[in-house]
Amino acid sequence: MKRQTFRHMFFAAALGALVATPALAHPGHGDHAGFIGGLIHPFTGFDHLAAMLMSGVWATQLPIAAKWRGPATFVAAMIAGFGIAQTGTAFAAEFVIGASLIGFPLLILLARTMPLLPQFGCVALFAFAHGFAHGEESGATIGSFFAGMVLATAILHVIGLASGRALLARRQAAAHRA
Repeated sequence: MKRQTFRHMFFAAALGALVATPALAHPGHGDHAGFIGGLIHPFTGFDHLAAMLMSGVWATQLPIAAKWRGPATFVAAMIAGFGIAQTGTAFAAEFVIGASLIGFPLLILLARTMPLLPQFGCVALFAFAHGFAHGEESGATIGSFFAGMVLATAILHVIGLASGRALLARRQAAAHRA
């Protein structure tokens, strides 16, 4: 993929981070949320949709042995964040979620040159914040909401991986023609 395309992705994500506010980041999952609400939320919440798709795109650039570890790290850290939030611990989740909208495009840009450990650390932190934000929510349906959200997260990672593969194939085809 051309560097210019990555720049466009970075600037689009940065613009999204600037316009997203905590009030807009997590609407629509009150007392009636349940499993279906959790399943739908990552597709309708811009911050979740962008982060999870970009996580999949980032993972396509990892070495073969690490490709599925990226999304697995995201899901595991998101579950951990949800659990930690249940303890009443304080954490600046919304700030980190906003930072993830800038951080993921940077990870995509740097994936092939940056050591894996810091990349996975950033992904875990971003995912922890996403899980934590929902763990702070209260209500009888929060457990089923989160189960739906975890499933949707996995689906979005697969879509992100497929998109990343398509972008890489397109890049290779363009390089082959040149």
